[in-house]
Amino acid sequence: MKKYITAMLVATVAAIAACSTAAGVSPSAPSAGAATGTSPQSNVRQVSGVGEVQQQPGVVHRDTIAAKREADGSASGDLTVRLLDLSGFGLDTGHVTVVGKITCLEFTEDSVWFGATMTSASDKSLLTPGLEETIGQIKKVNGVDYLFSGPAAFYVAPGTRCTDRPALPIQPLTAGRFNIR
Repeated sequence: MKKYITAMLVATVAAIAACSTAAGVSPSAPSAGAATGTSPQSNVRQVSGVGEVQQQPGVVHRDTIAAKREADGSASGDLTVRLLDLSGFGLDTGHVTVVGKITCLEFTEDSVWFGATMTSASDKSLLTPGLEETIGQIKKVNGVDYLFSGPAAFYVAPGTRCTDRPALPIQPLTAGRFNIR
């Protein structure tokens, strides 16, 4: 029993030390809240909403996202992309829907970067290896929402995660709105 209590104390001290150096992003969020005088929920961030964007002539999509990052840094949620026009890529696909699970979220004051693994599509050719990982960004500037999302393989170097905050070709929304909290 004494070994168990000693091990728990060592783990707690290590967690508190990690919290102080990792700005509260630690599996021991309650300890972080107690140590800093803030609520563990204060480190939970969320993004939600729907936005339509014309990425370029002939490339229009509508993204719906509902996701959150817990105090421990884990991300969860859903991303649905409705491809409304892909004629700019020479594709006549009509309206295609691709759905994925959020795997990564990174927040700043006015932006959120997200990563998702696309798990289903109304056109299965869009889930070929190399196209299933998506990266994106939502940004607010002077009350205007901007968006980008696309297959990570086309827009970032291999191994890039949303936590790297890559520069992405964001465009202003033509319809919709996002909430970053």
